[in-house]
Amino acid sequence: LLSWKLWVTGRAFPHLPCFDWFGPTPAPWDKVWVVSFLVLLTAFLLRPNWRRVLGAVLVLAVIMALQDQVRWQPWFYIYLLGLTGFLFPIHDRTEESAQLGLLRILLVGMYFWSGWHKLGPGFENLFSVAFVEPLRETWGDGPVGVLAFLGAAVPWVEMAIALLLLVPVSWVKKAGVIGALSTHVFVLLLIGPLGTNSNVVVWPWNLCMGLLVVVAFWGVPDFGFMAMRMTRRGFVAAPLAVLVWLMPAFSPGIWDRYLSFHLYSGTEQRLMLVVDERAATALPADVRAHLAPAASPGLQELQFKGWAFKELGVPFPSEERMYLRIGRMFAATPFPPGSTAYFHYDYEFQLMERGWDRFTPGEMLQLRELGEPRRKMDQPPPQ
Repeated sequence: LLSWKLWVTGRAFPHLPCFDWFGPTPAPWDKVWVVSFLVLLTAFLLRPNWRRVLGAVLVLAVIMALQDQVRWQPWFYIYLLGLTGFLFPIHDRTEESAQLGLLRILLVGMYFWSGWHKLGPGFENLFSVAFVEPLRETWGDGPVGVLAFLGAAVPWVEMAIALLLLVPVSWVKKAGVIGALSTHVFVLLLIGPLGTNSNVVVWPWNLCMGLLVVVAFWGVPDFGFMAMRMTRRGFVAAPLAVLVWLMPAFSPGIWDRYLSFHLYSGTEQRLMLVVDERAATALPADVRAHLAPAASPGLQELQFKGWAFKELGVPFPSEERMYLRIGRMFAATPFPPGSTAYFHYDYEFQLMERGWDRFTPGEMLQLRELGEPRRKMDQPPPQ
């Protein structure tokens, strides 16, 4: 509901379907899909024994995800994986333990890889730009100094939480749960009303994960591997472990960042369209509304990341194939002869380490990969 425009067809931000022949559902049927999804999900929450209803929820979710890759948000992915095990009924304590075991696999993978992917200068730069400096004026130098110190520990704390939750000792698990709860409180403090008041769509996700880690781990004597083997959930446990424990090791690259729990990792790519006033006239009116002044006089920029946040309420998944797709869409615009239009490409929080690049619309249409930025620099270009 916080990102409702993400799920409907009537919007300015382009859809990125997985297959050209399977694009967004025409209006008004797009709203029928969304309402049906919410009604079925609510029905399952009220009547958990209606397994076929949950099956319909998951089928609808997959269809909507195939229609637009921008919908592949990390919380959406985690919720779907977490619900899959509930396709099987819970008759006794063994099956209950097996169900919680699936959730434990999911949570351990999320915490570990979220921390792992933050190792490196990208997260350090992001944390400073997105939190430390913006909060200095409202929090003051003292609290912000503490915040900067805590930020450096975040990757290690998240990985430690995952390891503590794996230890079959009650007090150790409880330490992991307390660490996880503290992490979610910390995140909500940073992005909530007392902090930057941003990325509202993940506020309920952090609340949900905090509650879920308590349900799954607090006072639980073991992880539940044996119970999973003894029930039909064993068939779910293996692919789930592959998805959340193994595949994130191949990101970025083979496996998507958001499917690998790159949560504020700072490794994201960035692409923006830069135009002058004449070139801007070739863009549709609903797109021009999202142009912002560029650092260079007389130029405006269309930042796809900021546009997605403003219109859809979610960040744009920073994957090369998605940027190439949306870049080619705008490169095909009939810009007036002699006007200025080009694409700026970089890694937003690794400019100093990786540099930047620039492509004409003609070059963008020919690109098969963005690759490593070719233009190295001692200082970042104007933001």
